[in-house]
Amino acid sequence: MIDRVIKTVKDELVAYLDLIGGLEEPATNIVEISHLFNSSGEPIPTELGVTLVNIEEDRINRAIDPYLKTDSGITRVNPELKLNLFVLFSANFDSNYTEALKFISYVVRFFQSKNVFTTENTPALDPEVKKLIVELHPMSFEQQNYLWGMVGGKYLPSVLYKFRLLVIQENTSTEAVSEIVEINENIT
Repeated sequence: MIDRVIKTVKDELVAYLDLIGGLEEPATNIVEISHLFNSSGEPIPTELGVTLVNIEEDRINRAIDPYLKTDSGITRVNPELKLNLFVLFSANFDSNYTEALKFISYVVRFFQSKNVFTTENTPALDPEVKKLIVELHPMSFEQQNYLWGMVGGKYLPSVLYKFRLLVIQENTSTEAVSEIVEINENIT
């Protein structure tokens, strides 16, 4: 599911870049889902990279009801898991720094114009995803230093976004539960 969500957002960004025009080549040749660096620490030759850098559980909005009503009765399931994805958009245009800054600006403009993805406004979105909210996730200089050290390379112009509330629910029953059909109030 994570791969499909990131690919769908990437495809929407590509469509936006093609729409605003002025590109020398189709945006599908410019935007790529990839690692930032190869094993020797060299940047992967991509112009606008989309990289998943972290996944966290959203514990604040955690579901507490472990019961699911089905046609055959009530069953106990593990609560759904709500995830936040941290996706880094980085621009690597070799020595053309101004082109890199231009594309980072395009990314910011795209998410400013469309920061909520649903199946209504994004038909290609996985039907299991009810709503995907995209927020700019600012980082301090210390956090940026740590992130770029972790991915093993030199800083590239980039922007980090948080994709909120990706819900994963595997409806595998952990146990069947008897339904309460009668309440007896006799107290002796």
